[in-house]
Amino acid sequence: MATNENKGTDWTYNLDLGFFIPFTCGIGKNQLAAEIAMADAKEKKPKIHKPIEEITQDDLEQAVMGYINEVPFNYKIFDGVLPALKPEDTTELDDYLRAVETLGSNQAAKDAYDQILLYDKHTGVLTKLGFQVRMQEIQELTDESNAWYLYFDGDYMHEANRVFGSAAVDSLLESAGKGLVAITRQDERRKNGRDYPDKDRRHYTRRNSPPVFDIVALPPDEEDDVYDYEVQSLVKRENGKNGDEFIVRVECSDQYIDKIAQKCFSAMYHYENLLHIGK
Repeated sequence: MATNENKGTDWTYNLDLGFFIPFTCGIGKNQLAAEIAMADAKEKKPKIHKPIEEITQDDLEQAVMGYINEVPFNYKIFDGVLPALKPEDTTELDDYLRAVETLGSNQAAKDAYDQILLYDKHTGVLTKLGFQVRMQEIQELTDESNAWYLYFDGDYMHEANRVFGSAAVDSLLESAGKGLVAITRQDERRKNGRDYPDKDRRHYTRRNSPPVFDIVALPPDEEDDVYDYEVQSLVKRENGKNGDEFIVRVECSDQYIDKIAQKCFSAMYHYENLLHIGK
């Protein structure tokens, strides 16, 4: 059994409960840097030396178990010269903003429109468009110099599709995304096991509007202050339905990025285990 031994965490992931898709993560100060780091980290993933059509469930589970035992959290932090980003295509964003403007003061219609376009209906995380919209909303409040991007990419996807079928794999990916939603709040509720109703959250929100930041729920170590672990975050599914890539953007002190990555891994695996795939 592979377990997350990160202090303050009680989640475990265990193949006895069911198969889960492991993830590789790259971390960087922009999304491209994170993607490059993720590709480098992929080199640690053990290969299954069989033709894809001959791979069995036992082969796949043994590979995953060996992988997780050796590298419980496979991630790499980009340490090179920060790559320049290409200008982002804002065509879809511009179309969305024009469409929203035509809805006027009809908030119910706007909410329904947003739910369809801005959120992945299978996981609850942001779509690419949703991420663009939220980033525009917070541009006056955000500090990109303090931002980190975590690029999660599913491993053994071809093998898992071969063994369990695409429907089961899609369910696992959806559960992984829901794990990220659980660990990064998209409402004002706390998920760190305690309530601090007197904490002033105005710096997280615009007046009379929903929160524009999520809160990564990192239970505190005993010697640490809980508020050191509250970080502003956004999560998106990079390639829509069936996509096995998730991007988490957080603003936090550099010293916490490792714990945040590990916490995200644990949440994804825990939620996948709840499906009991293969058992």
